[in-house]
Amino acid sequence: MKSLILLGKKVLLAVAIPALLFIAVRLLFPSRINLSLLLVLLMQAIPPAILAWGVCFEIKVSLWDFSVGAITLVSGIVGAGVAEMLHLGIWGIVALCTLSGLLIGLSTGVIFSLLKIPSIIVSIGIMLILESVSGLIFKGQGVIVSSDIFKLASFPLNLVIGFVAFALAYYIYNYRRLGFHVRAVGNGITVARLNGINVDNVRILCFTVTGMFAGVFSFMQLAGSAVMKAQNNMTTMGVVVDAIICACIALSLEGVANLIVGVFIGSVTIQILKIGILVSGFPSMYQQVVVAIFLLIFMGLSSRSDLIHSAWARLRSPTAGRA
Repeated sequence: MKSLILLGKKVLLAVAIPALLFIAVRLLFPSRINLSLLLVLLMQAIPPAILAWGVCFEIKVSLWDFSVGAITLVSGIVGAGVAEMLHLGIWGIVALCTLSGLLIGLSTGVIFSLLKIPSIIVSIGIMLILESVSGLIFKGQGVIVSSDIFKLASFPLNLVIGFVAFALAYYIYNYRRLGFHVRAVGNGITVARLNGINVDNVRILCFTVTGMFAGVFSFMQLAGSAVMKAQNNMTTMGVVVDAIICACIALSLEGVANLIVGVFIGSVTIQILKIGILVSGFPSMYQQVVVAIFLLIFMGLSSRSDLIHSAWARLRSPTAGRA
């Protein structure tokens, strides 16, 4: 019975952030925000969560990978382009985009392991290379696929894809050796090495898993517009920002929610925050700024929870501060 009560408390704490944020937005803009919008936001949270499920493996082992957006771009163009040339249909696009992302992620991990330089530098270099490649393949025209791809972004296929991606991430993180090693490395590289864990191999596999989820995210992006064009000047970096924020929120919630579950909670939170910015009339160009400020506040409160508990204790017992 106590375990059920404890589980219930953890669930309430985990969903409190998006729930309170939605209530706040609902109270501020009652004519524009209603409960029916909540289901839409949950559906919109699926694609960003898919990318964040991959990124969270890297964040957990202290890797900063800014090439994820470029991997999404190239895997989408290559996977969908080849599938269209071979007339493989939407499931061919799904398979080849995922495979392309996995292989590019694996290559990034191997390069990082060989160069022995910080992941942020390697990832930015890979991002610039992949953006250049996107302007070379298929003569820089990108890819345009048939309208059948829209089915992947519509109910119920979007929900099925989201659930499969969640189940895969949850299984890898909680039940496979890689997940155990990721948690071990995240808790301390030195201790992990002393226990016989090959940290370099773990990091390579984290890049690979992230690339695979980036490939899945790429065909979900294609499902929204059926078009993917070449990009340059580091424009793909913006894609990974939301994923990093979702992963950071998930890490802050690890005490009350599983990391993979926390990622989806973070994704829903970001979607609610974005809709609040949209209906408030705040310039959309500053959307990422507002999201980043929210993240800083949230992470600050999470890291200094001792101050919150102390202030709450003082409010409950005014004489405590005089003792």
